Amino acid sequence: MKRFVLPVLALVLVLLFPRGGESRQREVGRLLGADLSGAEVLEDYDSHGGFHGDGYTCVVLQVPEDSELLPAGREDLPLPRELEAAVYGVTHLEGDAVASWGPLRDDAAPEIPRMERGWYWFYDFHDQSTDPHDSGPLWERASFNFALVLCDADQSRLYYIRLDT
Repeated sequence: MKRFVLPVLALVLVLLFPRGGESRQREVGRLLGADLSGAEVLEDYDSHGGFHGDGYTCVVLQVPEDSELLPAGREDLPLPRELEAAVYGVTHLEGDAVASWGPLRDDAAPEIPRMERGWYWFYDFHDQSTDPHDSGPLWERASFNFALVLCDADQSRLYYIRLDT
């Protein structure tokens, strides 16, 4: 009899308290303070895991064209140099040497296309951050902990990036 009580109890607990992850639309919407329930997930890559939870997330959302998505804290494109380096990588001359920064992405993650029109939203989760919307000190630390949302106004797409190292 005892052999059956534990499995039945476990089944009842699972049915009463289902454990489901937050949808990507809700996760990004919560960050932006917007309702993205009408958005469609086109691509979803996430390498977070392990003991420390480090990893890279890249989610591509198709937003309905009639959406008025203008979150507080957004900035019009183009990206500042430090975010340009994080997303696409930059190479420049430093004296006689060539210096390259970024991109900070996993090889298996979706590539982010360059955008002509749109906006970006940045949030720095790093414990040394004094202004979470300031990307200036991004490359001055030994680790990265930030979220970035890029809006391609021409394609009605959002690109959500989360990097934790």
